[in-house]
Parts: sequence; structure tokens; C-alpha cells
Amino acid sequence: MRIASYFNTLESDVNSKRYNIFIGVSLGNAYFTKGHIKEYIRWALAHTKEKVAILIPDQIHAINYEVRNGYSKERSARRAFREGEKVQGIVVSILAELIPEERDMVTILTWEKIETEEYQSKVKILYDEFKMDDVFRKAIIDFVRESVPIERFGDADYERLAEYPLRELPLLISGFEFEGVRYGLLPYPGISGIDHLVVDLQENKRFVDLAKRLNIDSKLRIIEAYADEDSTDS
Repeated sequence: MRIASYFNTLESDVNSKRYNIFIGVSLGNAYFTKGHIKEYIRWALAHTKEKVAILIPDQIHAINYEVRNGYSKERSARRAFREGEKVQGIVVSILAELIPEERDMVTILTWEKIETEEYQSKVKILYDEFKMDDVFRKAIIDFVRESVPIERFGDADYERLAEYPLRELPLLISGFEFEGVRYGLLPYPGISGIDHLVVDLQENKRFVDLAKRLNIDSKLRIIEAYADEDSTDS
């Protein structure tokens, strides 16, 4: 694994296994081949505190199908669920190659598993801020425009797509807890504008009133990490 940058943590903290690690497998990112996912899992097992979670954002990925493909809400949910199942199958096949002790350290989670009361509360705060604060709304929409530069899209399309980062932000700000384990480190191939916004909120550098309402008592750490070039199994 090549670590390009430690965005809001230190190399020494990662190497000392300070955090439980989760791997977010984006359904819209072709980088997550079987070989690359395998590399992330093996690296995470060697660097995590106790457990590793594989998080599949099936539920929120449905937003992309609604806006980009013009699918109905129901069809989008079905498509996202099927794509998520495919990824789960890939992960299960990877885990089958591990020794039992390593397999026992790994949990596969779909999005609904992390939607705790804490998460839902933060989502509501972010949605309210998006409606009421023009500066915050512009920051989110600008990020979406940068990520999805499609000429035919208008303001309404980008506002709808903004639901994805709004629902992702609680996770990126604070990580998540599952079955008593707090997952606080995310390796991901690339740092984007949303990550800079996350750190600004964590450190009270922007949108200070929003950060206070979010009551950030734990912080997710992010590292820019790329699988080895030969880890390209399809």
C-alpha cells in the first residue's frame, strides 16, 4: 500500500494501531477492483486496533441513479442494492482466502447498519444548515459540481446530488460505532474538497456554529492510500 498523505493524523498513530479501520467501497468508483479491495483489507488487518469494517454505501448510492440515470426512487434503490450485493460477494470471496483469525476481525456493513440515532441527528442538523445557510449550501454544491461535471445538469440536479455528501458527512466527521467498536480511520484513494471541509469542521475553522451543533466528540482520521499497481484483479 502506498500512503500518499496523512491528512489529519500522523504516520506514527497509524503504525501504532491507534484506530479501528474501515474501508468505504464506493460503488461509483472503478478503482475498487477485487485486487485493490484485497490490498486494502490486508493493509487494514496489519494496522487496525482490533477490528476492520468494510462499509458498502448501497443506500446513499441510489441518489446517483435517481439523478444521473433518471430512475424512479424504487428502481434506484433496487439497482443500488444489487450493486452492493455484488461488492459483498467480492469481499466474501476475499475473506475466504484469509486465515480464520483474520476473517473474524472483519465485518461487512451496509449503509443502514451505521444509521444510528447519533448519525440521524447529525444528518438532520446538516440538512437544516443546507436549507438555511447560503454559504454552506454553496460549499456543498460546489463540491458536487467539481465531482460530477455534467453539462446538462442544472441547479436542481446538483441540489439533489448534494444529498449524497450531506448523508456522508456525519461519517466523515466522526467515524461510526458498530457493536461497541468505534471506527476512526479511513484509507481512501484521493483527498477531495469534502475532506478539507471535514477537517475545518473538526477544528472549528469554518461554520463554527454548525460544528458546535454537531457536537463533534470523536473525529474520523483520513489517509490518502493507494493499492499496489499489481493489485488489479477484476
